[in-house]
Amino acid sequence: IFNSSNNILTNVIFTLNSKSGVVLFQSDNNTFSNVLAADNSEDGVHLYDSSDNNFSFVTADNNTYSGVFVDLSLNNIFQNVTAELNDINGINILDSNGTYLSYANIQTNNYGVTLSNSHNNKLSNVMTRYNYVDGISLTNSSNNNLEFITATLNSNKGIKMESSSFNELNFVQTIESNSYGIDILSSSFNNFSNVLTDSNALGLVLSGASNNFFQNISANFSIFGGFSLDFNSSNNLFSNFVVANSILG
Repeated sequence: IFNSSNNILTNVIFTLNSKSGVVLFQSDNNTFSNVLAADNSEDGVHLYDSSDNNFSFVTADNNTYSGVFVDLSLNNIFQNVTAELNDINGINILDSNGTYLSYANIQTNNYGVTLSNSHNNKLSNVMTRYNYVDGISLTNSSNNNLEFITATLNSNKGIKMESSSFNELNFVQTIESNSYGIDILSSSFNNFSNVLTDSNALGLVLSGASNNFFQNISANFSIFGGFSLDFNSSNNLFSNFVVANSILG
């Protein structure tokens, strides 16, 4: 869809295309429901410079790039999304603000959900698991809200945050065999509350991270350590923080 707005598409299939399945280019206020975008040679769904679109009940599987790629776009909604077996990302949000992703199952991709240079986005009720690198990754991204997130059985990190500030994470679980449950690199003024990191190699790791706030945190059954704070991290505040049943605290 190129330079087109106010369209409604329902019960649509985009598969085995030589590029992406669904493409929106400079297109706004479109509605898609019951979408299958699978086995395409680029992305399942690709938005570029497009705003205020609404996607619901989307299956974006086994695409060569990403299941869903949101690029230079504003205020798009994705609800009830499945993204599996994509070669790069399940969901890739790049240079985009105001994206709302809810009730998403993101698994067995290279990366689960990535946000890069993206701000004021919200992720709610998102499950990332069995991804080969990170479950959720934020890079140079600020003022995002993540709630009711589960990252489990990802090969590298459950949640990675790098050079990102003023984000809110609430009701987050990183469980089972992530190398790090939560890894915070060079990030500041983030707020974490009601977090469980359980049965990871390392639970919560801060490197060069300052002025972050942690409340109601449990780091349990970590193989090596429940909590790691390096000498470049300062002025972090911890309240109601429990580290238990690990080799090292």
